[in-house]
Amino acid sequence: MAQLTLMLDSGAHTVHRKKKRPPPNFRSDYAQFCLAKHDQFDRIVSLDLGGDAVGSAANYEYLQSKGLDTMPVFHRQEDLRHLKKISELYVPFGLSTMTNSTPVRKEFLNEIFQNLYRMGHTTSRSEFPWTVHAFGVMSPNLIKNY
Repeated sequence: MAQLTLMLDSGAHTVHRKKKRPPPNFRSDYAQFCLAKHDQFDRIVSLDLGGDAVGSAANYEYLQSKGLDTMPVFHRQEDLRHLKKISELYVPFGLSTMTNSTPVRKEFLNEIFQNLYRMGHTTSRSEFPWTVHAFGVMSPNLIKNY
């Protein structure tokens, strides 16, 4: 039987999708919650701000400074320079397509993985140096391909 793996996510994407602003103490509250509950999760997603790569990076650094080993996230509409910065950390990271369209997700994932293979100087899946979680990808074909 497969082992269950739990990942904690802040819900920041939902706040962004509903065009709301997070509460003023959201970052520190999230950090406190993560510190209190970190042993209950296999992975903790950083506090990402879809479309704001600089803010997401600042949140990642803040959570790291608190002793939390969080997973950064790259979003579809962000510049590939931010993907390069994340990839250079050689930590597990997330990809957020921020769309419900399977064709758009496929196009995004194709572009990102082509770039990652170039950055990793490999074309081999067995030599791929990163662990990647694709948020919201439910299509069996996309899961199989990536």
